[in-house]
This record gives sequence, C-alpha cells and structure tokens, in this order.
Amino acid sequence: MCRLFYGGGTINYQVHSIYLGVTSSTGVIPAGTRLTWTVNVSGGGAGTGGTNEVPTTNSSQNNIWSLELSQPAGTATSSFTATLVFNQDLTIGTGTWCAPALVLTDIYSVRPGANISTSTTGTVGRSGTFSGGELSYTVARRHPTSVNTTGRTPHVYLTRSGAQTCYPAISYSRLLNTNGTDNVTTYPTGVTPPGNRCSWDGRFCNSSSTGQSSPAYIGGAASGQYEQPAVC
Repeated sequence: MCRLFYGGGTINYQVHSIYLGVTSSTGVIPAGTRLTWTVNVSGGGAGTGGTNEVPTTNSSQNNIWSLELSQPAGTATSSFTATLVFNQDLTIGTGTWCAPALVLTDIYSVRPGANISTSTTGTVGRSGTFSGGELSYTVARRHPTSVNTTGRTPHVYLTRSGAQTCYPAISYSRLLNTNGTDNVTTYPTGVTPPGNRCSWDGRFCNSSSTGQSSPAYIGGAASGQYEQPAVC
C-alpha cells in the first residue's frame, strides 16, 4: 500500500481509497507480472456504509495494466482479492509507482472503526523475484456534528511487515466546518509520528512530546485537504 485517502462521510460511514504500490529494482515492471492483494475487513460501527462490501476500482486508460477484483463491487464479503495485471512493460524509474486504487465510494463505503488488513503475493514476468508486504490499520471515525461531539476516533496504524517498509501517506479531505480534528493519525509504540506529536483524548489531539499521534490540535484545522506524510 502506497497511499490512503479519506473522503466525505459521517461518523457512521466513510469514503476511503486504498492505493496499491509497486517498486522495481530495474525501474521497469515487466509484462506478465501479476500481483494480488488479499484484503480483509472486519468490525466497525453501525451505519449506511457496509463493513464488508467489495469496493470499486479506478481503471487503466492505456491498456498497460488492469486491476481485477475476485467479486463484483458491492458483494458482501469480509475478504476479497485485487489482482494487478501488467499486459506490457511499464517503466516506473526509481521510487514507488502508485496509480491503481481500491475505491470505497459513497455507495460501497466502509464503516468507521473497521479493521483492514492486507497481504500481497505475486509473480513477476521474465522470472523476476517478488517480495510482498503486509499492512493493518483501523479506519478513522470522522465528521461528527460539531467539533466537541464525542465519538470521533483517529486513523490507527497497527502493523506492517515485509516489503511494506513504510506506513503510507494519508490524504484527508476537507475537515468539519474547518475547525474539526478529523485528520489525526496514530502510530504503534516505538514509531515516531511526523510533525507535531500529540496524544488523543477522545475529542482532540493534545500536544505531547511522547504522544503516538499527529498533528497536534492548534485551535483550528486546515480548510482544505490535509496531507499526512509517509513514515518509514
């Protein structure tokens, strides 16, 4: 996973996108490569968004790659796979190629508080070698009716392993009335959060040099999208 996105929603349902990343030691992903992500979703509060619904995808416009789901979008299941197939060589250079996404939209959204875990398997064209990674996290509960409403919870990273060498960057959409704290990310003990560290108290994230979350509440929130950087 190379990036996460939080869109609109309420404390009962959440629009969420999961971007799938690929790196290559040669700078090229060869034709014939097939990479499969297994996604498990469990838990979460009641609401209009389904906890266990298969999302839609963004699609390739150039026939170089395609993203295939094991079940149709909207299917009720707690586990599904997404397979990325490369039909032609794709030059990506250095860094991580981060284009395909699993899109939990207004229709197929995810319940806040749900736990999402992913693992990757694959085969690389021309007998290349493959290393997969694993990531797990708890979906944030955002957009209550006012900044002082209880029930809001941050995005919580739980574990990562293997080729998942970073906790992915997160893009948070416009926050509640520009003054909510709907953009907080919590990291496991021992991981240093980026920027101004804080401790979550149930409504706000209060500045703390030992806190496992960020960013700290400063009396208001950005009116536009907030970018939480990756932590490696």
